Formats: sequence, structure tokens, C-alpha cells
Amino acid sequence: MTNKTKFHKWDDIKGDVTPERRARIDAIKGEMQAEQIAYSLAEIRRACEVTQTALADRLGTAQPNISAIEKSADHKLSTINELAAALGRELGVEGRVEITMVLGEDRYPLR
Repeated sequence: MTNKTKFHKWDDIKGDVTPERRARIDAIKGEMQAEQIAYSLAEIRRACEVTQTALADRLGTAQPNISAIEKSADHKLSTINELAAALGRELGVEGRVEITMVLGEDRYPLR
């Protein structure tokens, strides 16, 4: 006797997603992506063996500002570029870049 596992297509089991649920899912997804970016900035700084204080000195700012940048949900490309330069690195773009306009709590991808 063989044991067969039946697999279902995601589209068949996910059901209808209400606009409210879709908005919540998108919000959580955005938060997770923001955390990943912030985590990455701190990890890059640590990998370069640079403290927040040392990086702040290089940028002519205070250590709490570096901490806030690393924890921030939104990063300007110019800020990331400045951080990269202060760490002796270049900012490179690989793959697809999505530009989003933020108006209050709403985000609009630009094409």
C-alpha cells in the first residue's frame, strides 16, 4: 500500500482576501521589509568593525542619530549612500529597484 499525499494549489485553498485583510498583510509585509533593511544597515556597520559612535564622527553627527537611522522604517537613498561612503563602501544596485511615494500612511509604487 502506498501513502499518497494530496497537494493543493495555493489559489484553491487561500480563499478570498478582503481588502481590509490585504491591507493588513501589506502593512505587515512592509514592516518586515523595513526591519530587514534596518538590520542590514547595522550588520554592514558591524561587519566593517565600526561603532555607531565612530560612524557618527565620520558623518559629523551624534551616535543617537546613527541608532535612529538603523532602526528607521524609511531610508532615503542619499542617507544610505552617505553611510556607505563613511564605511568606505560604494552603494550598488542589483536587480529591481522599486520607488515608492509615501503620502501619510499610504504608499504608492511609482512605475
